[in-house]
Amino acid sequence: MRSRGAFSLCLLVSIAALFGDAARITFADAPVTLQQIADAVSKQRDGISDLSVTFVAKTTKDADGNCADPYCKSTVVTKGTQICVDRTITRPVDGKERTYRRIICFDGQSTYLLDGNVLATQKGQGMEAQTKTQDFFDLMMLNPEQASGGQNTIGFGDESLIALVKSPYATIRPEHKTIDQHDCVIVDLNNATGKGVFQSVWLDCDKGYLPIRQVYWHHSIPQQPSLRFDIFEATKIGEFWFAAKGRKQVFDDAGRISFEREIVIEENDDKKPLIMINSSIPDEYFQLISRAPAGTIVIDPKTGDGRKIPLPGGL
Repeated sequence: MRSRGAFSLCLLVSIAALFGDAARITFADAPVTLQQIADAVSKQRDGISDLSVTFVAKTTKDADGNCADPYCKSTVVTKGTQICVDRTITRPVDGKERTYRRIICFDGQSTYLLDGNVLATQKGQGMEAQTKTQDFFDLMMLNPEQASGGQNTIGFGDESLIALVKSPYATIRPEHKTIDQHDCVIVDLNNATGKGVFQSVWLDCDKGYLPIRQVYWHHSIPQQPSLRFDIFEATKIGEFWFAAKGRKQVFDDAGRISFEREIVIEENDDKKPLIMINSSIPDEYFQLISRAPAGTIVIDPKTGDGRKIPLPGGL
């Protein structure tokens, strides 16, 4: 993921969609509908108050040389509209590997960005303080519905399962499909023009509609992908299924892979995935200024002046 470097701001909306066993479908069951999937996913969301996940995104191919961050380890914590992204980036600089750490938090009112020993704040929600573009959340389609110009994007480019199945342009194929022993239903998001398919998603019926494959199709070349996500391994946390290992691929106009990135959930010393739900995370956690260490320079957003934090923080 390309580091923005500057303190640019946008929006986090909500905690991600999570996938449980409540909506298990098999070949023997009656055909599932988009409304049933939407109802099941909405119910699953309601069962999660907060989420913490630590994952590594490693670029394995970059034909165009555009990736600024070949290795990135992130811990993302969400609670309602609040989010904290703690990101460690490793990249080559002058022939040597350099490691950088950036922490971005949104507490529901203000965004905080800690870059080195400098903490900037701004009212509103920041561009980096969102789940979208976080590799794990895109892989899982855990993003909320987005809005553009005051209008919902009706599923196009949201990387959101709930937006997909609620879109008026979505259709569900009548037949099931088996992928690596996974019983799947396939949802197509048809182009608004009525010509061709924008996106196809394979949902694992035995793992609460886990999106084990997403394909975005080329806008003018039939049956040629432009972007693809695959989930290869999944793990169960409580009643919910999460991706444990996956991959993102970008294709050029000739159908060749131009970019590839592996996405893997980190494990603790007991080989348990670093995913936690409903951990009663306090709101104060997202107020980064209260956790910054002594000596951190806090920039006044109005004047640009800095002041040092005099007392030890908790970070």
